[in-house]
This record gives sequence, C-alpha cells and structure tokens, in this order.
Amino acid sequence: MNTINFNECQLCGDDQSPLQESHLVPKFVSDWIKETSKTGFIRAMDNPEERLQDGFKIPMLCTKCERKFSNWEGKFAEHIFKRIANYRKQTESFTISDDHILCLISIFWRLLKYNSLTQTDLWDCDKAAYEVLLAKFKDCILKGDCNVDIYYATVKRESDYWGLTDMESIMTLERAQGDGSAIFLDDPHRYYSVLRLPFFIFYIFSDNWEKQEITPAQLFTKGETNPLLANQLPMVILDHIKWSINNLKQKQKKLSNKSKQSIISSAIKNSYITGTDKSLKSVK
Repeated sequence: MNTINFNECQLCGDDQSPLQESHLVPKFVSDWIKETSKTGFIRAMDNPEERLQDGFKIPMLCTKCERKFSNWEGKFAEHIFKRIANYRKQTESFTISDDHILCLISIFWRLLKYNSLTQTDLWDCDKAAYEVLLAKFKDCILKGDCNVDIYYATVKRESDYWGLTDMESIMTLERAQGDGSAIFLDDPHRYYSVLRLPFFIFYIFSDNWEKQEITPAQLFTKGETNPLLANQLPMVILDHIKWSINNLKQKQKKLSNKSKQSIISSAIKNSYITGTDKSLKSVK
C-alpha cells in the first residue's frame, strides 16, 4: 500500500497539531489476527510476500480526532467484534449503539479516503461520487450522526460458509481484513463498498440500487439483535467476496519459495493450538 502525506487533519482540518499515525483498519483487528495466528505475523492482503507486525497506517488525524476514533473502536472491539470473532462461543445477542455505528462509519471513511486517492482506474463521475460519499461520512462523524445505512453479515463457525469451504475461503472469511474501496458499476452509474473483518462482512450501497438487488441485506442498526441470524448476502456482495478470494489465490500462487518456507518454519515452531488451526479444521 502507498503512503500519502497530508498537511492537515483530514477530519477537523487542524493544520497546527502534529498528525498521528492512524490505522486505516483499527489496530485491535490486526492485533487479533496476529495473536491468533500460527506464525505470529500477518500478511498484507494486497501483497502476501510482505510480512507485517502491524496493520497499515498513515499520518491522517490530529490527536483529538484520533482519540475520538479510539474511543469508538474500544467499544466496538469489546461489545461487537470480540463477541463474534471468537473460536469458543459466538454470542447470540449483542446490542448495537450509536458509538458502534460511528466506529464503522469512521473505518469506511478512512479506507474510502485512502482508496479515492490511490485508485488509478477512476473516471470523473467516480471521483465525483467519492467526493459526495466522503463528505457525507465526514459530516456524520463530526456531528455524531448515524444516518448511514450499513449492512452486515456474520460468519458463523462451522456453517455452510455460503458454499465457500476451501482453505483460502475459510481463512479469508474467518481471519482476513480488507477491501474498503468503492466498486463502481455503470448503466446506471452506482457503487458499493465492502469492509471485511474477521468473521464479519460490512457493506454499503449508493442510493440508486433496486430493493430486489440488495435483498436480503441485513442493516447494522441500533438495538439488541442476534448477530448469528445475519447470515445472508446479496448476490452482488457474495460475488465480490468470491472475486476477492480468487484474487488472493492468484497472488498466493506467485508466493516465493522463501516466503513459503518462512511461513512453514514459523508454523512448525508453534506447538500451540491457534485460531489458524481451528479455522483450518472447518475446511471441507
């Protein structure tokens, strides 16, 4: 991933305070992946050759805004993420709050902001749509307004995994983080965006999708719910997940022998049963 240099806080516009190294996807996610892995490291999804100790971050926010995001992230990690990203028992009930929704809006905003500046295949209409979307999400964050439709599905342990039961698919669904760019379609011009976290798939749509096209999307909305019942995906999102998995497979085929040997060597040294081992047991 490419580093971008900003001259001011991208949220509040403060150009006097030093910018903090902001994770595009919260640190608790990469920490969980690393702590439950067989090797003790994480691999970059866009470049599996790259072995990482931490998730990708860039100087993007001032201290005040970084703290605001960190507050939301702590609540989301404790009350939502860890209750589903759990190999022992996934909860059948959690209560979604404004802070949890704002956390997701902030993650989408960071990733969309980064991708809007690094995607190389954007047309002028795509760039205009990005600007409108980013302005809307930024306004929601600054005002604490949750008026955004975010949809989600959870990955239930030892389920049918939407028919995606090979090793790469299971590892992607249960242990990967990624995406966050706007995927544009034409005729009519519209987009969707997917955010993958371990055991979660979150996604958004532009306004001009027909209801039948996004059915059976499940809203991530305030209140108590059984997250394990959010187990269906619209075809366009499922197709995107399949595409992501196939893309990863192609990149893994190009993995150097040195990297393969490094992964095997690190795994052999770890005699403990890890999250990686438990995910591999679900492979069919």
